[in-house]
Amino acid sequence: MLLKKLPLLSVILLAGCSSKVTKEKTSNSQNTPEQCKMVESKNAPSKVWEATGFEKPESVVFDEKTNSYYVSNVVGVPNIKDGEGWISKLDQSGNVVAYKWTNGEKSIPLNNDALLHAPKGMRIRGNHLWLTDIDSVKAVQISTGAVSNIIPIKNAKFLNDIVFSDTSSAIYVTDMLTNKIHSIQKSPTNNELLSSNELESPNGIVTRGKKLYVASWGPEIKSDFSTSDLGKILVINEKSKKIKPWNDLRVGHLDGLEFKNETTLIVSDWKAGKV
Repeated sequence: MLLKKLPLLSVILLAGCSSKVTKEKTSNSQNTPEQCKMVESKNAPSKVWEATGFEKPESVVFDEKTNSYYVSNVVGVPNIKDGEGWISKLDQSGNVVAYKWTNGEKSIPLNNDALLHAPKGMRIRGNHLWLTDIDSVKAVQISTGAVSNIIPIKNAKFLNDIVFSDTSSAIYVTDMLTNKIHSIQKSPTNNELLSSNELESPNGIVTRGKKLYVASWGPEIKSDFSTSDLGKILVINEKSKKIKPWNDLRVGHLDGLEFKNETTLIVSDWKAGKV
């Protein structure tokens, strides 16, 4: 996920364009921009709460055990190991519990690798908050805020989002600048799940059963993050690794991705500032 230089976090109720437009038209390719606009006009989102004071907030994850939101703050340059990143903690009503809940300094032993540099995508499993940080994946103990595990990813340049497999113990991580999805297993080694230009700068990632859903930034990414075309949502078979478009729409420079229900995905368009 790429980020905007805004100190603002908003939570809104959303209704989006589903892959199933009507009972008669269930093909993903039936979704046209006009149909999406029709859905949006009938189900306009409404703001629930808003919090301010963050520094380049990039990702948000909710912990059901503690009824807390965690927000990753990149703060500095998104691909430089400067030790300036940190995680904020909010309660379920959007009140800030701690702007700098952790930056890795509580880790023992403390070293440069334990510090947070530019934390981006996050997920929670058990008692740990897992996050991507440029070229490594880090696990933070929710009870203490200490980094308890650091997994370096070989040849990574811009690790972005993270998700857990529904069918195995694997952790999948996207690398936007290398067109790769990495697979982290229980063993000390980690491997590429997939490396292909068809991924079109993979950003957000979610799983559903044996499939991975990926929000692409766009094909042929350049140093200024411009692309030759807009990004789209992709579907990847976890076993065969075959890549297909979820539908035919190229809808934007896509970032965060989550399921709303069985037929609807919520995706953010970073450059356009839209969901």
